Amino acid sequence: MIRLSVNINKVATVRNARGGAIPSVVAAAEVCVQAGVPGITVHPRKDARHITFQDVHDLNAMLAPHRKRVEFNIEGDPRPDLLWLVRDVRPDQCTLVPVAHAEVTSQAGWPETTDVGEMRGVVKDLQSHGIRVSLFINPELAAVDWASDIGADRVRRKPVAMC
Repeated sequence: MIRLSVNINKVATVRNARGGAIPSVVAAAEVCVQAGVPGITVHPRKDARHITFQDVHDLNAMLAPHRKRVEFNIEGDPRPDLLWLVRDVRPDQCTLVPVAHAEVTSQAGWPETTDVGEMRGVVKDLQSHGIRVSLFINPELAAVDWASDIGADRVRRKPVAMC
């Protein structure tokens, strides 16, 4: 069953814009956990414009006593530094998301033309560390088939814009 996971990136965006440590992403996650949310999601981007690697470690420590009830999901592109972080932290799930240069937020999912062999290797590596892998894909049947061939545990479709 799919469960709600609250993405707390924007809390970090406000903190970083203000400078300093307020508002705290850990405090925001604590409020979410106290309210009963079943998941926390973060997306540490290469430019660290919101969630930082230190935030990920701090959140992991805060969530540790709640991990039977609260899932931790780290989203991001499969770049070496992020994969190292994910292997080190071992969240419940890693959602692999393509990232385009200079995008503000994710604009598209993985197309079915993405290299199967390379992505399959990343998925299997993360799974071998006990991490469930989700793929953010384009809303096309061919992309669903591609994700299935790779062996992802979950697939998340990019929402279709409504007029």
